[in-house]
Amino acid sequence: MKRHSLNLSILTLFICLVYSQTLDYPFVFDDIKSIRDNNSIQLTSLKFENLHRAASGFMKRRAVANLSFAFNYYFAGHKVKWYRLTNIAIHLVNSALIYYFILLTLSLCRDDTVTELNNDNSLSPSEYPSTQIAFFTSLIWMVHPIQIQSVTYIVQRMNSLAVMFYLMSIIAYILGRQCVKYNSKIPLFLFCCVFWVLAIRCKEIAATLPFVLILYEWYFFRHLDKNWLIKNLKYIGLLFFLILIFVLLFLEINPLQKIDSSYNVRDFTLRERVFTELRVVIFYITLLFFPNPGRLNLDHHFVVSTSLFQPEATLLCLLVVMGILWLAYYFANKNKRILSFSILWFFLHLLIESSVIGIELVFEHRLYLPSIGVAFLFTCFYFDVIKTSRNLIKLAPLGFIVFVLSTWAYQRNQIWESELSLWSDCTHKSPNKARPHFVFANALIEQGRIETAFYHYNKALKIRPDYYDAHVNVANQYAKQKLPEKAIYHYLQALKILPKPAIAHYNLGTVLMDNGRVEEAISNFKKALEMQPDFIDINYNLGNALLVQEKFSEAEYHFSKVIEVEKLHFDAYCNLGIAMFLQGKVDEAITYYLQTVKIKPDHLKAYYNLGIAKARQGKFQEAIIHYRDSLQINPNYVDAHNNLGLVLAGQGKLRDAIYHYKQALIIDPHNAITHNNLGAALIGTEKYNEAITHFSETLSILPNNKVAKKNLEKALHFTRKSLESSGSKMKNRE
Repeated sequence: MKRHSLNLSILTLFICLVYSQTLDYPFVFDDIKSIRDNNSIQLTSLKFENLHRAASGFMKRRAVANLSFAFNYYFAGHKVKWYRLTNIAIHLVNSALIYYFILLTLSLCRDDTVTELNNDNSLSPSEYPSTQIAFFTSLIWMVHPIQIQSVTYIVQRMNSLAVMFYLMSIIAYILGRQCVKYNSKIPLFLFCCVFWVLAIRCKEIAATLPFVLILYEWYFFRHLDKNWLIKNLKYIGLLFFLILIFVLLFLEINPLQKIDSSYNVRDFTLRERVFTELRVVIFYITLLFFPNPGRLNLDHHFVVSTSLFQPEATLLCLLVVMGILWLAYYFANKNKRILSFSILWFFLHLLIESSVIGIELVFEHRLYLPSIGVAFLFTCFYFDVIKTSRNLIKLAPLGFIVFVLSTWAYQRNQIWESELSLWSDCTHKSPNKARPHFVFANALIEQGRIETAFYHYNKALKIRPDYYDAHVNVANQYAKQKLPEKAIYHYLQALKILPKPAIAHYNLGTVLMDNGRVEEAISNFKKALEMQPDFIDINYNLGNALLVQEKFSEAEYHFSKVIEVEKLHFDAYCNLGIAMFLQGKVDEAITYYLQTVKIKPDHLKAYYNLGIAKARQGKFQEAIIHYRDSLQINPNYVDAHNNLGLVLAGQGKLRDAIYHYKQALIIDPHNAITHNNLGAALIGTEKYNEAITHFSETLSILPNNKVAKKNLEKALHFTRKSLESSGSKMKNRE
């Protein structure tokens, strides 16, 4: 027991050395949308409906993994350290489970590998180094750099958590088989089933478990008895069929339909993927045996095999795979069951993700479970070669391997320090793949490095001209930089590739609207709305566009739709009031303006519009109050000064009116309407020359303004009359 405790303590020490530096690393890539920005897992209470929402809100078939993220949020919010600590803890538990699993397996086959180890009479069966093999297998597996993608990459907890329950299920099965008493077997087999279901609910790779258990039964409990296999083949077949039905019902998938649909978004066919995966499997093996950080990559670029002969390495890799599988058969016949089983373990656990399903070609996290077999195979083979466990010098190479792997894992972890460092690494290692350039550009945008970001966006589009997301993001950036023509071009390119996404139509409509192309904007907003009827922003902006086109009743409808969904959307209330007002529904308009300022007491336009509506009703004193409210919020609001001046002038308060007109002209000296209104007020105070100046200014800005011309004539007339009156008085005095 002390020896096991010491071994587990060493495992804990090494995992701390390798992964402790990652605790303060931020969320990256899919962590952002799947965890940080995923509202469904933001658990605030342990009510059933909240737990159900968290479990089923994102990738609902992986409910257990979703709940683990939700509990992280419940206890620590978005403090990334606790998400990482959870991942590291799961990895440590998996290492301990591997340790125990290997001890159990070795205890079942002392008559197997021991026979080979004992050829030189150096070891007897009772001296077989089970603990050392279990320890070095779990340690090598744990510190291997290939596991980083399942530990440091937070969202891949789906993978590591599935493996944890998977190993628990296997161990429960082994313990159940070893029990003599029937009553002791039942709970262990029940635990085996429960852990399997939990594993599947983390990630679908756990569907291989029944096949592995049958294989384990035959290898280690039936000692490869062919008669037993033949005798029970029909029962095994029936069991597999029932398990398959259960998995399909449980996961709610149609396998053929799923496989077929998975290729809709891929640039390779099913046939090409199967051929390519032959090379990928060999590539995986090379990564396991030489995982230098320079070879590891989040987003590997792998050229597709179009046939067994293109590229030529495809056929060679097929032969190598067949040769390795033949080795498994050879080892089984030589009674080296562990070596044979370890090889089959590797290939069986790659079967789902490296066969016919149209997912990405290569990901390192897919080796998390298969690599257990490789680590076990390597360690057993090593002890088979050295023939002893007592000579520390002969164990030194294993220690050196652990040191190298730990160092490389530590170095590889440094790449995950930020989005920039991670995707910079990807662009260097996969320079001819579009996605790394695209995601790196997004990270550069976040840092304000716009010019460099555009270089990588363009690089992505050069590699893959039909890259929808790249076109959209480039268009978004051009829109922010007030380069509408370039933005419109890229939105249109995106919509040629994928005509249906609502967001692209919406963004295009927004740019068109900002550039006065209202009819085109409305067309795109309506297309977006067909695809996503409850999209608040589309309804809101479509309402604004319809206001410009004076389609007030349609605008009213869309603003009302916004309010139905979002009760506190103050701008929608305000604009709904405008639509009502322009239809002559002044009372209804005032109701919506008042609702606006109730939600947002400092809403400038609502107070201004209230002033207009009250003036329309003849309630000038209330209009003055509301105009002044708007000026308290923004003293430089020209329209409010101008309209307040009009109301004050109408009440005969010409001095106050002139004050506000002059304030408006200080802010906007070239406002023709204000010049005209000020001129009219000045006539009322008999300042005709000053009035003439402002009317002349109006006409210099708007030469064809009939009101200003008439007012100028009036001012000139009063000036002449004033001069004549002055002349008559002078004569009378004489």
